[in-house]
Amino acid sequence: MKALRRIVAAVAGLALLAVLAWYVRRELTSHHLGLADTLGRSDAVTRIYAPAAAGIPIVLLLWIWAVHPGRRRRASSPAQIRAAQDRLAAGTSALWDAEAVRRHLVHPGPARVSWRWEDSGRVVDQGWTDQLHDHVYALLPPSRLAIAGPPGSGKSGALLLLLQAALDHRERVAVEQRHDVPVPVWLSAGEWDATHQSLRAFAVATLHRDHPYLRAPAYGPDVATTLVNEGAVALFLDGLEQLPEAARTTAIDRLTSENDLRVVVTSRVADCRQPAESFGFTAAREPEAPLAHAVVQLLAVQPEDVGEYLTRDQTSDPIGWQLLAAGLKERPASATAVALNNPLALDLARAAYSQGQSPGELSHEFRFPDADAIRTHLLDKLIDTAYPNPADRARALRWLGRIAVEMGPDRHLPWWFLARWSGSWLPRVATALPVMAAFGTGFGLAFGMPGAVGGVALGLFGGMTMGWGSGIRQEPAPLVPRRPRLRDVPALAASMLMTALVVGVALGLMGGVAGAVAFGPAAALAIGLATGLLSGFVAAGTFPWISRWEIPDNRAPAATPLSTYRADLRYGLAFAAATGLTAGTAAAVVTGLTVALDRGPGPGLVAAAVAGVVLALVAAVTAGMAYAEAPVLLVMSLVRALRGRGPVRLLAFLEDARDRGILRAAGPTYEFRHAELQDRFVELFPGR
Repeated sequence: MKALRRIVAAVAGLALLAVLAWYVRRELTSHHLGLADTLGRSDAVTRIYAPAAAGIPIVLLLWIWAVHPGRRRRASSPAQIRAAQDRLAAGTSALWDAEAVRRHLVHPGPARVSWRWEDSGRVVDQGWTDQLHDHVYALLPPSRLAIAGPPGSGKSGALLLLLQAALDHRERVAVEQRHDVPVPVWLSAGEWDATHQSLRAFAVATLHRDHPYLRAPAYGPDVATTLVNEGAVALFLDGLEQLPEAARTTAIDRLTSENDLRVVVTSRVADCRQPAESFGFTAAREPEAPLAHAVVQLLAVQPEDVGEYLTRDQTSDPIGWQLLAAGLKERPASATAVALNNPLALDLARAAYSQGQSPGELSHEFRFPDADAIRTHLLDKLIDTAYPNPADRARALRWLGRIAVEMGPDRHLPWWFLARWSGSWLPRVATALPVMAAFGTGFGLAFGMPGAVGGVALGLFGGMTMGWGSGIRQEPAPLVPRRPRLRDVPALAASMLMTALVVGVALGLMGGVAGAVAFGPAAALAIGLATGLLSGFVAAGTFPWISRWEIPDNRAPAATPLSTYRADLRYGLAFAAATGLTAGTAAAVVTGLTVALDRGPGPGLVAAAVAGVVLALVAAVTAGMAYAEAPVLLVMSLVRALRGRGPVRLLAFLEDARDRGILRAAGPTYEFRHAELQDRFVELFPGR
């Protein structure tokens, strides 16, 4: 309906403009006048052009009617909801299957961590982490499951295994019953602003960001909200302990109040005998509707299971690993056995000695007197193995150490937050730098050195104002170029017509004002019409495509750090190009015609070229820095590199660290492989 409204308004507006043009032409013909003859005659302006200008308010009214939201959009249909649920299941599976490989949950597989199911502190069942779905999750009514355990006990790994098992189970269910099974969705508790955001709102926002295909028109106006409200998704909330104490208390209150959502939550618990009370689940608002149907406590890995995991599919010094495993069975109370009784230490051990080094040194108790010394050694060994080159290792310790320091207690690293860490003033100055360069270059070309100096000063003021006025985007903007489908053509055509109409009228009025100031009302209409037609044509060929590409389709992949960065960079470049071309065209037409009327066509062409390049450059840089996060990160990376605080290509460095196994990803955000590894980088940071 909105597309039809735009088409009708655009056609009516263009028809009105055509009628006005016909009227002007008829009047000129009837009085035997040419367009140039009327520029110096105020009587002709009053008789011919003034009635034509009266049509401009009608065009503006048509535009207001076209963009008015009208009636409320209909909700997603049941078929759309089912299709979105299936697409979400496929996207979640693809995203987390790949991450499970990176986290070594596929090869060599997970460590066998046992659990016990507690009810008021009483153990009622126990088993292995790969049995959590069949023995606990699938047997529960749609409510809450808590996975508790000390640091390094494998809570995130258990949650990921449960997510994969839930997806596999849903795939095996009959098609007619499949949509009654909720799709598990991963949420990182450290990203939840529980003070200002409900769990439901946080889940919807995460779905929009991590699964952009859910915003495709094929699924309706807001299918993510519908999926959450109708219980079509289960929320897997990882790391509740990552929230500050005050925010954690608020989060527990929200979990308690929003008891209609199915939630699986992980957290560390000081007293593992009574984890339910620590989660706040026993303090339900309604005693007849308790929130915790099960609390699973992860237990230490037994020595025999430690040995089985360390020797499983081992190709790096298998004899050394077998000897270590045998020693652990013989001395289960040794420092080595205590240190390796959790999935964190086991994962570190396999990764740290994956390049052929002998793990036998872990048994040297004189070198490692306690479990803490062994864990610290494994963390250092992992860094050495990931960065075998001393120069690369020194850079990693310096740059990743600084990142770990600036992260503070946070465990998640959204790449679009990196520019914020240098203080409140530096990102604004960095945003102003390219604007200053654009203004200085443009005004220097136009007016020489004095113009360049004035342009830099003007660019500094404008860039700083832009930086403080618009701030930094909270999240990256998506942009996926693609060919329009046949059903998209009417809406795209309507958008192009309306853009041409609105931009043409707006810039045409500005051009007319400039002509009136320079030569009086006689030149206003000619310059205004030329400016409006050309700039409207350019805007129609650019901005509607960007708006179309900003809306994902149902074929879009799930979000990763690199994919969101590239999409945001494409958006920034496209928006900058569209803004620069439109503004440059308007400036060239206005300046060129103004100078041509005063000095002749030759100087007019030169002035048009200079003005077009200057304003196009300034507008493009300003728009690109204001409406996208990736260009700001590029500038900030350069600034940080000049200050010795990071590499020039920061995102490439982070991706390299992820490939080396130091970082991992949770959707579009980075995080260190383990929280203890992040803390170790802080300790090893040379600038401490």
